[in-house]
Amino acid sequence: MVEHLAQDLKLDINTSHISDIFKSKSNTEKKTVTVEFISQSTRDAVLKSAKIYNHKNKNNKISAKNLGLTKNPDEPIFIAERLTQKASRLYFLARDLKRIKNYKYCWTSFGRVYIRKEDDSPIIMVKSESQIHKLKDN
Repeated sequence: MVEHLAQDLKLDINTSHISDIFKSKSNTEKKTVTVEFISQSTRDAVLKSAKIYNHKNKNNKISAKNLGLTKNPDEPIFIAERLTQKASRLYFLARDLKRIKNYKYCWTSFGRVYIRKEDDSPIIMVKSESQIHKLKDN
């Protein structure tokens, strides 16, 4: 599935680039699949290419068909970096801030959380929950 996705993302990735793949132990039908790559540069290339692909194909984002799956081919597939528990919490709160205060952007990169109000406003790196609370109060 990873090789099939890599073809659609125009990346040269094969099994030798993968360290490990495992599926979450969830009771839900939708499961999280984690892919660990041998190098961080390969991981970063996949994340960047997936973001570019989805940006260029707004009406045809990455889905099960990009993994070579035929059951529910239009089921969306989300490719994201794995975050620490703290970063995951900050990302959750930042997305809530984005919704409440009408920020235009909220994203993660290299395990850090960022928000941005408008295209021309400064990028804010979210470092703590208290920082988010201060931004909500402004």
